[in-house]
Amino acid sequence: MWLQLAGLALLSVLGTSLVPPRFFKPDDEGEIYAVIAVGSHQMINYRHQADGCHTYHVLRNHGVKEENIIVMMVDDIASNPENPFPGKVFNHRNLTTDVYAGCKIDYRSWNVSSQNFMNVMTGVETHIGPVLRSTEKDKVFVFYADHGGYGHVQFPDIDFNVQDLNNTLAKMTEKRMYKELVLYVSACYSGSLVENVVPLYENVYAVTAANNNERSWAEYCDNKSGICLSDEFTSAFLEFSDANDLHNSSLEEQYQAVKKRVYCSHVMQYGNKKIAGEEIAEFLGEEKAPLVDAGPYHGEHECERHPDDGVRITDPTLHYMRTKLLRLKKNNDAEKAAKMRAEIGELLERRQLVDKDIQSFVEKVATTDELKELLAKFKPITDFECHHKVLRYFSRNCYSLAKNPYLGKSMYKIVNLCHAMSAEEIIGHLKSHFQEKRNVSVL
Repeated sequence: MWLQLAGLALLSVLGTSLVPPRFFKPDDEGEIYAVIAVGSHQMINYRHQADGCHTYHVLRNHGVKEENIIVMMVDDIASNPENPFPGKVFNHRNLTTDVYAGCKIDYRSWNVSSQNFMNVMTGVETHIGPVLRSTEKDKVFVFYADHGGYGHVQFPDIDFNVQDLNNTLAKMTEKRMYKELVLYVSACYSGSLVENVVPLYENVYAVTAANNNERSWAEYCDNKSGICLSDEFTSAFLEFSDANDLHNSSLEEQYQAVKKRVYCSHVMQYGNKKIAGEEIAEFLGEEKAPLVDAGPYHGEHECERHPDDGVRITDPTLHYMRTKLLRLKKNNDAEKAAKMRAEIGELLERRQLVDKDIQSFVEKVATTDELKELLAKFKPITDFECHHKVLRYFSRNCYSLAKNPYLGKSMYKIVNLCHAMSAEEIIGHLKSHFQEKRNVSVL
């Protein structure tokens, strides 16, 4: 009995709603609902919006109702003057399918926010666009693409972190908004967002592009335009879905195929693995669709390829900027080339400064061997509230994480302090060190 009480107490501390865990009943009358959220913007992040629209078409091609799919996307790529395919967006290097055509977008521009995403997921009216109206009879598929950091992913305004995810799933569970929920996250360090949250919910299953301490990678990157058309993880799961009968393939079979195809990161699965045994059709659509086989992946993996500009594609921002510089030099546009060269130099300088700034903070705070060891490597996130408070303070008062996905790789050096201090103590150290808001962009 004491074990049961301890388990309930733990869930209460973590903010999980104490809804009876087995309220779901098999019911053939349920429908499929889906939320597609793309948190990034600008041409340097072309691939994320391409991934989002391709996902939308997979769902629609397999019969998921248009009104059951909610898409959040800034939508600044197709009409961007620097788009090499004006008015179109492609997700594969064969450039045969414009995924932007017919892609229904419900939330655009600054309406794509962390709060609106949580409202959409939990059925709270936004007065801007639709929100989920799913019930305990329905299956829900959620896809997110953008940048990620330790225990968080990004939206244009602010992060969406482990506590936000926990609160969102708790509210959905309390409101009986799903029979089963499947979450796919395409972002760096995406495992750290879900690994200690999703297992708290019996009927939730998640797949991430990377584990808790590594980046995920772009794919189909072009040295002429500087853009990447897709992400390695997303192209793998979408192309598998395009090429296979979803009634004859399970989520587990898809996971194994994607895991084999993705070379540069470790694709992970979390939560209720029994859900993985179900047909993909139960989450991506029941109707048959013409099979489209993009063929096996050929060519170098981006984590091993060294483009002409010497920048590996783990850094699409620099790759895009340096490719643009090469293009300007080739066109003999000396003035614009000089300006772009200066922007690259300034970006690298700002990155060096912020790296030194964070390292200086670590050296100031880590006054014991125990603290030095604690901040030296990734640790599982267990105190969701502390992580949330520290991350939000840092983003609002030190460096904006929404403006600076580059910082995602360093945040564990700060939030790991939650294993040794209270959020208030950590924020006190941040106030003392950073003193004023740094409204800079290190991308």
